[in-house]
Amino acid sequence: MIDFVPRITTFVLDPKQWFELARCKYDSPTDFDVVSLLNQNVASERCAILRYQEIAKFTDGIDFTTCDIAKHILAEEEEHEQDLQDYLTDIARMKKSFQK
Repeated sequence: MIDFVPRITTFVLDPKQWFELARCKYDSPTDFDVVSLLNQNVASERCAILRYQEIAKFTDGIDFTTCDIAKHILAEEEEHEQDLQDYLTDIARMKKSFQK
């Protein structure tokens, strides 16, 4: 058994505590225009990417299954971020073409 892996001694069952303990915080939107919402989602994806990179690095060479799962989810999060960035780019191009 691996000695240095932190042990979970208590389980967090209250959903309110999930928000308090989450490393990627959720901020309710204050602006509801598409660009603001997309930018907020990009920030969320970037946080998720950092977390899954940490998990993959932490488990690399120790827990192959968890590492593979983290890398798979990481790839999906990176794809999500790219999709959102593409939407922002498309919106900027449309705005520019309308201003002509």
